[in-house]
Amino acid sequence: MERPVSQGVEILNFGGTIGDVDTIRLRDIFGQLSIRGRPRIVCNFYEVEDLSLAALGLFIRTRRECALSGGDLVVSQPSPEAEEIFRSYDVLTKIPVYENDSQAVAHF
Repeated sequence: MERPVSQGVEILNFGGTIGDVDTIRLRDIFGQLSIRGRPRIVCNFYEVEDLSLAALGLFIRTRRECALSGGDLVVSQPSPEAEEIFRSYDVLTKIPVYENDSQAVAHF
């Protein structure tokens, strides 16, 4: 997972399947970003093929935790597969989704 930073916003690039085992590592990464205070995170899902329910729950919880710290978590460039999963589980009402990283960074 690549981790470029743009204008103080951490951009996480995801690909393949984000499964239950991945949530352990992601929880650690999100925790490290939260320690810095006011986490501003863009999750780029351009190459995501599948997400587990545990992963979806983690992204939703992390967004809520970021908001409590004055930050936020948003998604950019969801693949067609990721977008379909978001629609199926009503994630689009819980996490802002943007067409590209530039728009997502502008959110902040």
